[in-house]
Amino acid sequence: PYPPKICTALCATSVAASTGRREISWPWHLAARTPTLWLLVAALSLATAAISAVSVHRIPYLQDVGLTAAVAAAVVTVSGTSAIVTKMGWGFLIERVPVRYLLALCFVALTAGILMMLSISSAPLAFGWALWWGGFVSGLVPLQSVVFATYYGRGFLGGIRGRVQPPILLAQALAPLLPAVIHDRSGSYGLAFWAFFGVLAASAVLFFLARPPRVPEAATTAVMGVPR
Repeated sequence: PYPPKICTALCATSVAASTGRREISWPWHLAARTPTLWLLVAALSLATAAISAVSVHRIPYLQDVGLTAAVAAAVVTVSGTSAIVTKMGWGFLIERVPVRYLLALCFVALTAGILMMLSISSAPLAFGWALWWGGFVSGLVPLQSVVFATYYGRGFLGGIRGRVQPPILLAQALAPLLPAVIHDRSGSYGLAFWAFFGVLAASAVLFFLARPPRVPEAATTAVMGVPR
């Protein structure tokens, strides 16, 4: 789809020592033409919005379902500890399992996590949810960095990430307002978290649609597979 002159902009900017193959790196003006980039941005924006809303409102939500403030605070501690411990595991998995499959696992698991949260009725269930939620949230940050590098190379990664982060951060900043408004009007978080269940489910669908972009044939022939 790109003229040969444009294809040459897909530069061989780094070399993988294990394979001896040069890496294709997409400059921003070409990466932005691929639907995959915008599907990734949309999926990550939605997922980040849901995670942000849960993080901000989980203590009052747990108190609303009958847990004490002390137990709710302990749940946050367990979730944070789970995130710290499992982050090392995600680093191990990223080196051995394709990032596409790991991100799919994260999206599906976090969607299930909203259902688990809506089912909390006791402290043991709350702590079980905290272990699950913290464990999968911890994978999302390293995985989103790796997926952009895997799909678009590392040569222009800073420029690409710098341009796609604003909508993701904006979603993170604004999302907690929705549960606050709904709780103020209805006295319950239920509707808000069901909405975020739908948001996370939508993010999972968008991610499944975000297949790795096809490198133009001219660039593949000229760059990929070239020995060091």
